[in-house]
Amino acid sequence: MGFCVVILAIASIYCLWIARKDDAAMHSLLHGEARSRRENNARWHKRAAVLSIIGMGIALGAMFWR
Repeated sequence: MGFCVVILAIASIYCLWIARKDDAAMHSLLHGEARSRRENNARWHKRAAVLSIIGMGIALGAMFWR
């Protein structure tokens, strides 16, 4: 279970990093379609990070419940 926690923590950190990088790149874009596509990608990475954090919490809870 500890392995799952580590994997989910790494996944959430990676997704948050990608979302932050996408947010920074969006400020330099002028074209509307490319900007909306980047915003959508950033939104999905934020959702994936939140789901990874929730999964990490569940894995931690299961690990300590035993």
